[in-house]
Amino acid sequence: MWITLELCALTMLHSSGALRATAAIVLAIILLILLIADMACYLAYYHLPPMPAFIDGTTPLIAVTVFSEIVVTMIV
Repeated sequence: MWITLELCALTMLHSSGALRATAAIVLAIILLILLIADMACYLAYYHLPPMPAFIDGTTPLIAVTVFSEIVVTMIV
C-alpha cells in the first residue's frame, strides 16, 4: 500500500538527517489522516453512480500525489 512506501521514505529521510523529528512526525500524522480519508473515499466509491465514483476514486490519488510533492519540495 502507498502508505508503507511513504512511511519508509519518511523514516529514511529522518535517519539521513534530511528531516527533523518534528517534521517527520507531523508528516506521519498527515499520512494517517490521508489514509483514513482515502479509505472513506474507496468505501463510498462502490455506492456511487459512474461519474461521481470516478471523481471519488481519483481524489485519493491526487491527495497522495500532493503529499509526495510536499515531501519532495521539503528535501530539495
